[in-house]
Amino acid sequence: MKSLSRKRMQVVVLLLAVGAVLVTAGCLRVLGSSSQKAEDPQSLSSSGMDSHKSSKEAPAEAPVAPVAVMPAPFAAFSSVPLTSSVGPSASIGVPILMYHEFGTPQKASDSELFTRQNDFVAQLRYLQSNGYHAVTLQQVYDCWYGKGTLPSKPVVISIDDGNDSAFMFAAPLLKSMGWPAVLNMITGDKPGATRMEASKIRALIADGWEIDSHSVTHPDLNKISASQLTHELTESRRLLQEQFGVPVNFFCYPSGKYDATTVAAVRAAGYLGATTCNKGIAKSADPYRLTRVYVSGGMTMTTFAASLR
Repeated sequence: MKSLSRKRMQVVVLLLAVGAVLVTAGCLRVLGSSSQKAEDPQSLSSSGMDSHKSSKEAPAEAPVAPVAVMPAPFAAFSSVPLTSSVGPSASIGVPILMYHEFGTPQKASDSELFTRQNDFVAQLRYLQSNGYHAVTLQQVYDCWYGKGTLPSKPVVISIDDGNDSAFMFAAPLLKSMGWPAVLNMITGDKPGATRMEASKIRALIADGWEIDSHSVTHPDLNKISASQLTHELTESRRLLQEQFGVPVNFFCYPSGKYDATTVAAVRAAGYLGATTCNKGIAKSADPYRLTRVYVSGGMTMTTFAASLR
């Protein structure tokens, strides 16, 4: 009996030892799995940590080219459909915003002409949240003179000179909103002499932008000869029409300089109207002296909002 009891005890001890070995092995497997997960690149990236694996074990992904030129960290706006329209009516006043460059100026003396990225985004957000919708000058003209309607709160976003920052910064934001702008181009004296590449201009036209003339060389139109004045007005329009197939029905006075002779020449060149640097909300009374809202660099939102009224 003692011998049998001793044998039973030996079996129990053996079974307990085997169980301990199995439990230990299972724990080691769990610990190994957890360690492997902790070193997984995806787990680390999701928690904001860097992978500790070598480049051979976890090769870096190739950089992804941006789909659109969108300045970080600003996300695209959403398009808001029109809810109401007005017109035709000659009594509608329309703010025509005047921009030049976007981004950060390299020289302090240019700061007045540059609208910084965060300022432009804030201005667009204000316009959208307060019910404004961007339109072209042609749409405004058609509404004023009995050929069309406008949103209940129209605004024209005009950009002078045709510098590349209009395409690089303003265009993606406006496209995401479904809004057009008016680009007043300095053409140069031959096709392809514009400050912006022709392919970019065509892309803007495809997005609904209006292309208008800002002269050939941006001179003071009050100080040049009659023949030079005619050239600046007619040649710039012809170049844009022939190269891009657009009507170019409006002119923008370089530096806002004009007089009675200039206005008569603009009319004779076939333009339907012209924008100035005179401040105010545009009215239909004189389409060749359209006032604008000058958006200067560093303008506060309080001033911006007040200028629209």
